[in-house]
Amino acid sequence: MARTLQFDKKRFFKGLQTFFSRHGYTYLPAQNMFYSPTANGFKAIYVIPSVYPDEVYFEVNLGVRLDIVERTIRPFTLNPQSFQTQSTTAITSLGRLLDQPTFKLQAQTDDQIKRVHGFLKDCMNDKGFHFLDSMTHVEHLDRLLNNDPERASDVAFNQVLRCFRGIIVARLRGNPSWLNIHHQYLEYLEKQRVPSTVYQNYMRLIGYLDSFGLN
Repeated sequence: MARTLQFDKKRFFKGLQTFFSRHGYTYLPAQNMFYSPTANGFKAIYVIPSVYPDEVYFEVNLGVRLDIVERTIRPFTLNPQSFQTQSTTAITSLGRLLDQPTFKLQAQTDDQIKRVHGFLKDCMNDKGFHFLDSMTHVEHLDRLLNNDPERASDVAFNQVLRCFRGIIVARLRGNPSWLNIHHQYLEYLEKQRVPSTVYQNYMRLIGYLDSFGLN
């Protein structure tokens, strides 16, 4: 008879809390998130376990929120309530961070679950914390979102909302190419045949950014 893996979620996260606390992150169990407030938003690491009888998969994402971007985008979306406090301006998966988009973190034994702890700590020390810190700077975020508007961004899961956030960040930074970036995003939305309400909201956002700015 096959042995059923016993996964203790509380014990698993307890094994990470001291490490993340040393780096200024607090564990929020309701969100499966390690959270660190910043002067203009927050940084977060999401560790979401999916438990099966004989294995556990861990979805790990790293995200940052810039409050001014999320406040600006909110009136121009179809679900403004979701942008109140917890939405992220940029987010990427652990696999993308490691340049392995199809990477899966999983464990089938108790020993492997313990090794997940060490793996996550090594990843955060090697790349993760620096990556999160860099994304809190508008200049770096502008490059990540807007260097190639025609290509899917590695720091966005929803590429339509990437258009909205990307153009806000470009305007916020004072990117001299922001109008060209706008036209590239507009072309993308047209190719995707987004609903007319999305298209109209995007154009309203452009009007706001052009007329009033973010000062």
